[in-house]
Amino acid sequence: MLEKIPSLLGFQPKFYTGGPSRFHLAMLHDLVVSEKPKSIVVLGFGDGQACFTLCQAMQTRDVDGRCVAMRRNHAGEKEAGDSAWLEGKLYGHEFYGDLVRFFDGSPAAAAEEFAGGSVDLLLLDDCDAGAAIRSDLSVWESKLSPHALVLVHGTALERADNPKAAWLEWSGARPVVEFPDGIGLGITSLAKTARASDFIKKVFGPKNEHAELLMAYRLTATRIEAQARLDAAVRARAALETRQVWLDSLLADRWK
Repeated sequence: MLEKIPSLLGFQPKFYTGGPSRFHLAMLHDLVVSEKPKSIVVLGFGDGQACFTLCQAMQTRDVDGRCVAMRRNHAGEKEAGDSAWLEGKLYGHEFYGDLVRFFDGSPAAAAEEFAGGSVDLLLLDDCDAGAAIRSDLSVWESKLSPHALVLVHGTALERADNPKAAWLEWSGARPVVEFPDGIGLGITSLAKTARASDFIKKVFGPKNEHAELLMAYRLTATRIEAQARLDAAVRARAALETRQVWLDSLLADRWK
């Protein structure tokens, strides 16, 4: 089964910051490839790498879907002061065009623009408070499709107002699974397991299968990080070589 996991075939995120979600980028990629969601909502843009991994998977695997990214307003921070958000918008418009839309406003205001049962994948990120998670899930629950996936990033955070407790409370008897690396990623499936895809059955499968999948994603995250460092080193070397050629040319002109 592991050889059929899409990300093991050479997936490398084009937008990579090395932030906490790096441990789960391969999983996000594979969820899109496997489930082909038509409507993705990322509530909490953060550094953008999770959002753009979802967009990359849709674009490179010809998934007919759209992604809406929403910025969290931390401590009244204005959009103009959020450099990661502003840079992310420029990047998204340049590389993904109409595939991604950016929304700066309250989750409730954004939810009003979605029809009931229309969201296939909801990712809650950039939040460490259980109360906020409860509020988000309450607002968006009616917008989720019958087969939707709900992802909560931050389930391993130790807080008095625990995000994991809020996630499990909302999930109830639905199928749930947690990938604990980094700050943790919790996944809830609204679809009945019997009708789920083979990949989803693997994700929510027995403990031995889950452990196998977890190890595969750990190895994939290590490979992605190593490749990103190598690519950065190659770019730095190329820049130095270009600068050296320029200096040599300048000195030669001065000598003449």
